[in-house]
Amino acid sequence: MLAQDLAAPNAALTVLDAVTQKGLAVGVLINNAGYGMQGKFLEMSMPEVERMVQLNVTALTHLTQLFAREMARAGGGYILNVASAAAFLPSPFVGAYAATKAYVLSFSEALRFELRGTGVSLTTLYPGITTTEFNEVAHAKTPAVMNLSILSANAVARAGLRAMFARKRAMIPGFINKVNAFFCTVLPRGLIVYVTGKILGRANGW
Repeated sequence: MLAQDLAAPNAALTVLDAVTQKGLAVGVLINNAGYGMQGKFLEMSMPEVERMVQLNVTALTHLTQLFAREMARAGGGYILNVASAAAFLPSPFVGAYAATKAYVLSFSEALRFELRGTGVSLTTLYPGITTTEFNEVAHAKTPAVMNLSILSANAVARAGLRAMFARKRAMIPGFINKVNAFFCTVLPRGLIVYVTGKILGRANGW
């Protein structure tokens, strides 16, 4: 077992080196490490925002490249990149976090096309609110109406793994989350951002 802070510079190389030294071949990569920040952006600590971007974006990107190369050389493999339901819309009060997950969406779905013919599949998972310590770390307060969409970590993990091994392009766990994602793509962006901002702002007393 290797314990590694993936927010540290060159963390992905450290992981690959450790795997290589053990003579292991990696056939499955799950990029699940990440965290969020909720609040007024002007009041956030920039070093903490940068650390979040390093983990959510840079580490994920580097790990994907390093291990996808190894898998392509071996002729096959599976990658699951964990984005978020927030990837589908700019979200006031979690704007920087949502932007990192929008990056995961764009990067992962584009790279999936590039991996055609390599035997390597890339699936993107878009979970909504999940029963983990995520909200506690993010200091997030969510409106009561969103409680209807909460799924257990086990349910989200099972959905993600099933989709990955089925080599699906994407998975949005939960009916309500699927509906929300649909409306985020068809309704005017300005309206979605306004409604999201009002709901999250009211939940946090802003």
